[in-house]
Amino acid sequence: MNIIGVTYAIAAAVTWGLVYAIDQKILTKVASLMVSRGVLSGGTVTVDISSKGEFTFDVKKSARATKAHRAKAYPKEAASSKVG
Repeated sequence: MNIIGVTYAIAAAVTWGLVYAIDQKILTKVASLMVSRGVLSGGTVTVDISSKGEFTFDVKKSARATKAHRAKAYPKEAASSKVG
């Protein structure tokens, strides 16, 4: 194996490790937050790293997402608030 092949192999291992870390440490947590807090289209999840090196997550719902989530959680209330 030549030096170029070794370089590519090392780069691939580093890249795969980074992808795996992002998936395990960030995407899994973001997905569960989106489901549990009813974040739909238009909402945002901001990921930051604290001074201690831990990930922090800030979830903000859009007005449309909040309304849709409320309608699913309280269907009788949503139906009675319709006029017509």
